[in-house]
Amino acid sequence: MLSWLVWLFLGVALLYWLTYAAFAALNLRLMPALRELHPAEPPRLPRLSLIVPASNEADTLEAALASKLAQDYPHLEFVLVNDRSTDGTGEVMERMAGGDSRIRVLHVRELPQGWLGKVNALHQGVRAASGEWLLFSDADVHFAPGTLRKAVAYALRRGLDHLAVIPHLHSRSFWLDVAVALFSRVPVVSMPYWAVENPKSKTSAGMGAFNLVRREALEKTPGLEWLRMEVGDDVGLGLMLKRTGARQSLVHGRGTVGVLWYENFAQMLRGTEKVWLASVGNYSPPGIGAFALVFLLLEMSPFLALAVNPWLAVALLILSFYTAVVASRFNEQALAPALAWPIGSLILVYSALHAAWVAQRQGGLVWRGTFYRLSELRKGKRFRAF
Repeated sequence: MLSWLVWLFLGVALLYWLTYAAFAALNLRLMPALRELHPAEPPRLPRLSLIVPASNEADTLEAALASKLAQDYPHLEFVLVNDRSTDGTGEVMERMAGGDSRIRVLHVRELPQGWLGKVNALHQGVRAASGEWLLFSDADVHFAPGTLRKAVAYALRRGLDHLAVIPHLHSRSFWLDVAVALFSRVPVVSMPYWAVENPKSKTSAGMGAFNLVRREALEKTPGLEWLRMEVGDDVGLGLMLKRTGARQSLVHGRGTVGVLWYENFAQMLRGTEKVWLASVGNYSPPGIGAFALVFLLLEMSPFLALAVNPWLAVALLILSFYTAVVASRFNEQALAPALAWPIGSLILVYSALHAAWVAQRQGGLVWRGTFYRLSELRKGKRFRAF
């Protein structure tokens, strides 16, 4: 009986790594990078509103916003939403607005009942924006010159209603780079993202770093009210748009859209709490724990197989390292951290278990200074990754 279970597990592990390797290769081949696109611009680019929500991000906001202000897009307005910040975020916004007439600053003083802070900030930004197109972008995201012209021109030429851009993630230490490589690898090689543009496919995508949306398409949806308690608001936006017939596409932002991941491991653990709760187990700490255990077994399967069949172990190792190499090329990340994927897997599992433990102990999630019970988050959930 035990032997049968072992071979069943190794068969599942082989399928796991084969699927990963196949998706990695297909995404690398089929998903373009924004910087590699050269769409012809229309005679007149439409008015664009860039909506940036921020909460206690005074340390990162100014440099990122400067890169956005440097864009040469001709009809551009900025709607900056200060979501109940207690640091100098609001002051930074007002100071920068004083030097640029394109900027409008909104200050959210109180959070309405039944809303997440970020989603409410986005909602207020949409209400204040005047653009034909809306771009939702997090406060710490940097844009390379010409990014907005290229993105809007591409969306118009392709007849898109929604363009999401995967940001290039980077950190300031080798071990954080190991974690970045693993966290970047998992979503990129676990979904057929080339299917996002297929209107017959249910596959959708959204990125908090860069969600470009045609206002007319957004108005055909239930609106951000539908996402008011969705922690994964960016992915939820993509799901909502796809369900209402919007034409979507997903491209990579290497060289054009980038963000510093986290400053240190403690910040990473706090920041990924909401990611795990939103993505896995329907806000169930035991569900997150079960996912982490299964993930760890599958990730370590090449080494576990050594005790059963060395040839199978070699095959799994080849597939796992191939996947790591392809993912590092796809994300334009250093190869050495990607090759340390076993350590990255342990970091990912630890972050998942940490999130489960914190949620179980608190009975909920603290986000942007507000506590939300798991039960109310479950009611507002709109998508589930696993």
